Amino acid sequence: MQRAALLFKGLLRHVDSRWLELAIAFNIYPLVWRTYVWALDAFDEPYGLLDSEWLMRATTILSLTGLVLLVLYVPLYLLRLAIHSTPSAPADYIQQGAMLLVSVATMLSNYSGLIDITLVPLVADLALFLWRGCAILSMAMAALAFPLHVSSSQQLIHRLFLPAIVTSVCASDLTLIQQPHVASPLLSLGYIMWGAVLIPSLCFAVRYIHLIIQQCRLSCLLSPLAHVSQLAVGVMSLGVQSQRVWASPVGPATAPLLLGELAMAAGAILGLLLWASAAMWFIGSHALALQGGFSRERVLKPQFALVLPVASFALATMYPVYFAQPFSAMYSADARLRP
Repeated sequence: MQRAALLFKGLLRHVDSRWLELAIAFNIYPLVWRTYVWALDAFDEPYGLLDSEWLMRATTILSLTGLVLLVLYVPLYLLRLAIHSTPSAPADYIQQGAMLLVSVATMLSNYSGLIDITLVPLVADLALFLWRGCAILSMAMAALAFPLHVSSSQQLIHRLFLPAIVTSVCASDLTLIQQPHVASPLLSLGYIMWGAVLIPSLCFAVRYIHLIIQQCRLSCLLSPLAHVSQLAVGVMSLGVQSQRVWASPVGPATAPLLLGELAMAAGAILGLLLWASAAMWFIGSHALALQGGFSRERVLKPQFALVLPVASFALATMYPVYFAQPFSAMYSADARLRP
């Protein structure tokens, strides 16, 4: 009995940001896999090992594991605080809160594409309630970054913008399970959140990059990749869902304005620009790490912090497939009209 108690106390010591990073990994991998299969289907490529039935089972298992880890985090973390009385710095609690918001938003994005259509009415209101909470808290954290940037570390300030970015991405995914009268303002709020954190997050990312270049640690060098890639995914996903939600033309009948098509085109252009920046930093970070010889990197230690940046970059790389079919159809029509 005493041995079991000691093992449980040892387990509680791991209920920290690494626990949340693992929950994020279990929720973002299904997103990447489903996007990859959709890309294969768009180009009529064979699935190979990624058979649809096998993929569904794997993504379900990973998603359920991520949900269980996320649900267990709050009671276990509170129990850890009660047992281990050693107080932590306020910055640690803020960082834990930021990672928790990212975990919840990633979980909502994952389950929006995984929920069966018959269960949508049961979970749509709950998902919207959780998203509203994440949106309010994430925007508060983003606003908190400005007064804290003088007295706090750049790593903490850099992370405070990530919840708002991921929550704006989640807004576009939640439109899949919401009614049209709810999906339209949800998209508008997603655009507002994305635009509010675009410039500040990029500016602080540049400052953070300036500090971590000398460390030559791959886990640190890839950290800004999550912000830029999620910004790219956010504007592209908002554009894709805008085409679906805002499909009705507005304006006079003589010159109707297809707002959804305009939003999709703008999302494609801005998303590709941000993806190009992320791709350049992805290459440059590896070059810097190789130049430093990975001397300070613990290769044998699991680096769950690398999952979100790399998976976000993978999503940003595959997301332009959503624009391939409309643009190819446009070019085909233009070619037919030419003499």
